[in-house]
Amino acid sequence: MDESKLVFFTGAPGSKWSAVAHTIAQSKKYLFDTGDYAPDRQYAHSVDKDIVAHNGAYFGPGFPFGDSFDKVARLPKDEVYREIEDAWITQNGGLKIIKCHQFSIDLADIHREFPTSKIIICYRTNEACEEGWFGAGGFDIPYPQYKEAYTNRETMIKKIAYENMHNLKFIRDKQLEMHVANQGHFKNYWGVDINDKLNAKFVKLIEGIPMHWNSEHSEVVAMKAKNDVLISTLGFKEV
Repeated sequence: MDESKLVFFTGAPGSKWSAVAHTIAQSKKYLFDTGDYAPDRQYAHSVDKDIVAHNGAYFGPGFPFGDSFDKVARLPKDEVYREIEDAWITQNGGLKIIKCHQFSIDLADIHREFPTSKIIICYRTNEACEEGWFGAGGFDIPYPQYKEAYTNRETMIKKIAYENMHNLKFIRDKQLEMHVANQGHFKNYWGVDINDKLNAKFVKLIEGIPMHWNSEHSEVVAMKAKNDVLISTLGFKEV
């Protein structure tokens, strides 16, 4: 497996990481491989039927793939490759986004063991993550299921804070930039067509704009958008 095609993607529960991952995958600057998408790997909680908040393969304890990916940097690489291959139904040779919350606590080791691979970190404050995750369904979310890894509300809140702490530490240690996940970032950094109707809906979701608001509310949108999702990357080069 070409390790340079692997994107270790992480963010605490409630960070809107799934919507961010999907939007980045629409990039026209980089070729991403969404061959892990399937109808039985979806969860939609939005009032808009077009928004599938969870899509594709999820890795980590209790999730459909990579049950041991909370220690991915210490696993035999053949095992890591096999788990990833098993999650992809079709392949196009592009970058594979490997989503795992627990990568956060292992980022330094992942970077050491997979030096040519890429990393994306999605960050929101602890409070915003808590509100977002429980508001999206909490432990009633059917895909992926969180009960095994996060147990209960108290444990979830503690682990959100723990994962966020490690994400911020890695960002600081590596002196990475943090970008607001807004229209400009997705368009200019990733080459996402933000005029595409579905892409625009995902961007609005990430920016925290009510889905029913349209361009007639542009002044209100500019003032009221939360813009509380931040993204850091490592290993991507301008193309």
